[in-house]
Amino acid sequence: MPSLVIKDFPESLHGRLRAEAAQHHRSLTRQVIYLLETVCGQPNPAANTAETHYAVPAEVQALFDAAFHDQDGNALLARLMREAAEQELQRQRRRAAVAAIKQARAETTPQSAEAIQTALAELRR
Repeated sequence: MPSLVIKDFPESLHGRLRAEAAQHHRSLTRQVIYLLETVCGQPNPAANTAETHYAVPAEVQALFDAAFHDQDGNALLARLMREAAEQELQRQRRRAAVAAIKQARAETTPQSAEAIQTALAELRR
């Protein structure tokens, strides 16, 4: 996914964005994407799917609201949800690579060595 860096960003605007992101239980990045999509027109369906993917259940949000009374709690929760999703994706990739290795080992053709190398390369990613 592409990234965007904004240099010399006004500090006052940064503070307002953080406050608004916290108010809507979004990370700063998600808030900026939401605002850009709102201003630029059609929202990106993939971005909406990603935000839904990281949606926080209400009971979890209530626990974090009780524990963290500031925007850092929301940012932490968003980061934890994102990291959990990324870890699950890594687990799925590893399982697929292991399955490919097992299948390649079962084969006795010369192509099996190539399949093993491909699966190992996938596992290292």
